[in-house]
Amino acid sequence: MTWQFENVSPKIYGRNPLASTHIELRFHPITRIGRQQADIAMFQDLVRKTFPKFKQNNVRGVSIDPLGNFSVQDEIEYEFSDVKGRNSITLNQQILRVNSSDHKDRHALIEQFSIGMNALTEVFGEVSAFRLGVRYVNNIDKERISSDLNQQLEWGSLVSGEFLSMPHEIDDLSNTNFLTEIRSNLANGDGEMTLRFGLTQNQQGASDCFRFDLDRYLHSEENIELTGIEKTIESFTQDIYCLFDKVMAEKLKLWMDS
Repeated sequence: MTWQFENVSPKIYGRNPLASTHIELRFHPITRIGRQQADIAMFQDLVRKTFPKFKQNNVRGVSIDPLGNFSVQDEIEYEFSDVKGRNSITLNQQILRVNSSDHKDRHALIEQFSIGMNALTEVFGEVSAFRLGVRYVNNIDKERISSDLNQQLEWGSLVSGEFLSMPHEIDDLSNTNFLTEIRSNLANGDGEMTLRFGLTQNQQGASDCFRFDLDRYLHSEENIELTGIEKTIESFTQDIYCLFDKVMAEKLKLWMDS
């Protein structure tokens, strides 16, 4: 299977169902990161105008080698965030990641990544990257949208029917949760995209949400070309938008445009 979708001109809506957006660059370990606090302080100086808050997190990572053997490592992550904590940069010895829970448009997200990327290369030098990924997580909340539009909505008015299809013996989506995962290559051969979608409970567990989680990425055995990486990221966000356009039904578009 290969992803097939038409190219759609992007549109910035007044609101969106995005719970979070992420851009992540993985690279071969730079052991210098974290060894000297002066380096972290220099990195912070370069991003502090946009991300003034700082905290250090101790995390436990699990890695699996090609033979299936796994190992556990205790790692330190450095998190730089804005004042409201809605946008942040995470840095460790192998990852630079930009996170947002307040997505406005893709250009703002890419600009935040550029701030982190420029700081990374200025402080730690050349980066040997092997994976670049962009992830958009949408939670479409039927109760919230029904309340906002002041009308009782069914899932079919919010989400395209092909994403709500159930086995033939199941006729009713009420009291039903499901989650489907599809992973495939892009038609141009440039990386892959994973889609996870289905009906799940929201964080409060009070109502169902339709989750539409898109992860567009490139994994390479050789170094990923970092010159012009912003253009590559923009093309990834375009692929994500084109597929999301397939899921939007009439009332979801109305809510996003209102």
